[in-house]
Amino acid sequence: MSLSQLVGIEERREVVVVRRERRMIMDDPETGFERQLLSPSFGEIEFIRDVVPDGSTSGEFPPHRRGVEEYAVVEKGRLRAVLGGEEHLLEEGDALYFESDVAHRFDDAGGGECSYYLVIDSKGS
Repeated sequence: MSLSQLVGIEERREVVVVRRERRMIMDDPETGFERQLLSPSFGEIEFIRDVVPDGSTSGEFPPHRRGVEEYAVVEKGRLRAVLGGEEHLLEEGDALYFESDVAHRFDDAGGGECSYYLVIDSKGS
């Protein structure tokens, strides 16, 4: 219990709203891959929505430093996660966790556009 709670003073918490029209968006014109940053652009946690067009790829991401973790959940479509050369096929609703100190990429696994949510946690590094 904090001192403020003990004496009955409520602590003010920071609230940041990221409006849809103010999201940071990265588009790769060559592959059509789109990355939308859903969280504020500060801090050690990134909340992202990625969209991979039918038959396309995110492209290769280099390894992060040791201790960085990623969590993904497929919103729509089928996703092939290639982590350090090892492939994992995910369907809608499937989730994945991995230590991202390996090269990695995300491919649409067919059947139409794929979208997924990704959380990158850099706190452990």
